[in-house]
Amino acid sequence: MKKPKILLIDDEELFRNAMEKTLRQEFEVVVAADGAKGLRLAEKIKPKLILLDILMPEIDGLEVLRRMKKNRKTKNIPVILLTNVDKDESVSEGISLGVRGYMVKADYTGEEILAKVKNFI
Repeated sequence: MKKPKILLIDDEELFRNAMEKTLRQEFEVVVAADGAKGLRLAEKIKPKLILLDILMPEIDGLEVLRRMKKNRKTKNIPVILLTNVDKDESVSEGISLGVRGYMVKADYTGEEILAKVKNFI
């Protein structure tokens, strides 16, 4: 059986590499180090779920989300926001844009994030 495809968009290389390794246990993982590449990949591969960092240079996670919601090819892909800050205004905006949830990176181990992702799919 083919593994469900997940797109991880995060500019932090150490986090991205660790999450990719953990998520590969259950999913096919495609990674993007910036928002522009993430947008292109979302449209191209149509993943089952996107894990999207909020704080990124150039195009931040919320702008990625806004653009995805305007694109008929990507508007229905479920998104979970990843953040370093709890109670962030960005999280509220993300929720208003229709994200499925959010996670504060420091609050979860890789295995806990994997378990949460499995629940979303």
